[in-house]
Amino acid sequence: MKMRRLGKSDIHVSEIGFGTMSLSENIEEARLVLEAGIEKGMNYVDTADLYQFGKNEEIVGEIIKGRREQLVLASKGGNHWQEGGMIGFGILLKHILKRRVKTACDD
Repeated sequence: MKMRRLGKSDIHVSEIGFGTMSLSENIEEARLVLEAGIEKGMNYVDTADLYQFGKNEEIVGEIIKGRREQLVLASKGGNHWQEGGMIGFGILLKHILKRRVKTACDD
């Protein structure tokens, strides 16, 4: 897998990243797909707090547990769910802090 330097940093990311928006909520199905990418050399994983009402970040955390230092993990933040399932947008500290949950990869 070809890697690219991220800006002027010492971080290198795979040219092909893994967007998790459509990742299965079934942990074993999700594990098969994500681990296949990692085995092929992909090291960039993108998620968001809105995907599956936050469940996506928890699934990704569980799958990458023990390998966190090998991956570049990106997550959008600041969005929030409103009544009726509508998405509220706004990068406000209160929304970021409200969404912060301990995930499996924090261990």
